[in-house]
Amino acid sequence: LAVHNLSSNGLIARTSSGNVSARTITAGNGISVTNGDGVSGNPTIAQSTKYASAFANAETFSLTASVVKKFDIYSTHVSSGITVDLTDNWLEISETGVYEVTITGQFESNDGTGNYYFGIYKYNGSESGVDAGVTLKNPVGYVPFAYTSMHTFISGDNVYAGLYCSTGETDDTVHNYRINMKRIY
Repeated sequence: LAVHNLSSNGLIARTSSGNVSARTITAGNGISVTNGDGVSGNPTIAQSTKYASAFANAETFSLTASVVKKFDIYSTHVSSGITVDLTDNWLEISETGVYEVTITGQFESNDGTGNYYFGIYKYNGSESGVDAGVTLKNPVGYVPFAYTSMHTFISGDNVYAGLYCSTGETDDTVHNYRINMKRIY
């Protein structure tokens, strides 16, 4: 009789002896729900994913001491919910949340001297370092680097990987650079 007297749509939950109530599955932080009340079919629950992946084959550049060099991005592999800006070479955040950022590549120093610092940066009116990642001291030959970090970014943040050196250097090269970003929650 309690089900018969229920006047609202939704999934039915027994709330006490002889009583029921309609319930709806609702979205949470990082979770999306389709048809939460079950009226149009089975509810679908999924992670609401925001992600981007961009890369560059190789870039040769000169560094000014203690000035951040933003890596160029030449191509976008995938993107959903994060805009890849190939002009400014950054990933544009449209929704506040916790994101995982990974940078990878190979570094080749022209002369094998200097301390190099790879990190994650953001720009939202002014530049700021998010996290220092990999430090290379006097690298020789091709040196692979990989770094992953999680941070909270807000809508309007523009995220990118950068490199700076303790000394001025010329003709250094980054090969197979990639930046991947995905929203965790």
